[in-house]
Amino acid sequence: GIYGIAHGQFDAVKGAIVIDKADVSKSSVKAELDVGSIHTAFDQRDSDLKGPDFFNAAEFPTISFESTKVEKVDDKTGKVTGNLTISGVSKE
Repeated sequence: GIYGIAHGQFDAVKGAIVIDKADVSKSSVKAELDVGSIHTAFDQRDSDLKGPDFFNAAEFPTISFESTKVEKVDDKTGKVTGNLTISGVSKE
């Protein structure tokens, strides 16, 4: 693309991680990003990313993740599976 590799962040993020130590499978992860808060240090790129050709913030103001499964890998590691929704499309 015309921008090459770009780094940025969403300045408005909220979420929750719930860990059930007794039964890790009952744990959960949720996150929501405000698309309008995207910041790449380049105003035109930010505007393009918010626009209809990319994230379409006017119609889909948030990106979300919600876990569907949490598994224990070892004493310090877990595996989280879930659905990521971007621009109204959800994928595992």
